[in-house]
This record gives sequence, structure tokens and C-alpha cells, in this order.
Amino acid sequence: MAAVARSNHPRAAVGQPWRIANPEQRKQLTELFTQVAGRFLADTLAQVTTFKILPTRSNEEPGTVHGTFRSTAAPETSSIAFRWVKQAEGLELADFAIESLWITTTYRQQFAQVMNQGSTPSEGTDDPSGLYAWGHDRQHDPAPVDCCQ
Repeated sequence: MAAVARSNHPRAAVGQPWRIANPEQRKQLTELFTQVAGRFLADTLAQVTTFKILPTRSNEEPGTVHGTFRSTAAPETSSIAFRWVKQAEGLELADFAIESLWITTTYRQQFAQVMNQGSTPSEGTDDPSGLYAWGHDRQHDPAPVDCCQ
């Protein structure tokens, strides 16, 4: 899943703490977001039993593909969308949504909650090192808290 979220999307997901993160912290947060988002997408797609791509919407952002799927986890049809961006190396998966919950936005809300609760070593400041530690501990259950419940 190396193509997931390699450009500006980790910055968007982390939000405010990204601005004060040093280059090493940014690298760690980018790797973490790529792994967590990639694993969440892979775990979701591994349960898919049927998938259908829907026609492009005229008012949609360029590069967005919508579809529906059924999975072993739930009998009802769910919606999925992917946002692709063109890079020099080819297409890159920029973001994805399941049931209209965009992963970047969902994780940004969750990351902000972690930062505000003082779950970081600096107790509620914008120090991104604690966010990395929190995310690293959650890699075995990468789904955002308010997603897919």
C-alpha cells in the first residue's frame, strides 16, 4: 500500500501539529498515516464480496471514483469512493471514503481529539511525537473510532 497518502494527505490528517513537527517527526507521521490508512483500506477490501463502480458525477471533484460494495462483515450495500491524484510516477490514491467518511477528515478529527485530551507526552499540547506513539500503538486496529460501526 505504498501508494496510499504519500503527498499532502498526512499533513491534512494531522492538522495543526504538522506545522511544528520537525522533518523526522513529519517522516514518522507520514509513514504512520500511510500504514494505518493502507491497512484499514486493505482490511476493508479483503472482506468485499461484490464491487461495482458507479458512473462519474458531473459535479464531482476530478479524480474521484465512486462505487458500492457488499462484504462479509455486513449484508447491506455500502458506498466507497476513491480520490486519485496524478503524480510523475502515475496515479496515487490520495484519499478514500467508506459510507461518506473520508479517511483524512476522520483521522484529523480523531488526531485532534487525542491531542486535546492530553494523550501526548506533553499533556495536551501540539507535540506530534505523542500522536505518533498513540497511532503506533493502534496499528493492529487501524479503523477510525467513528468509522464502520
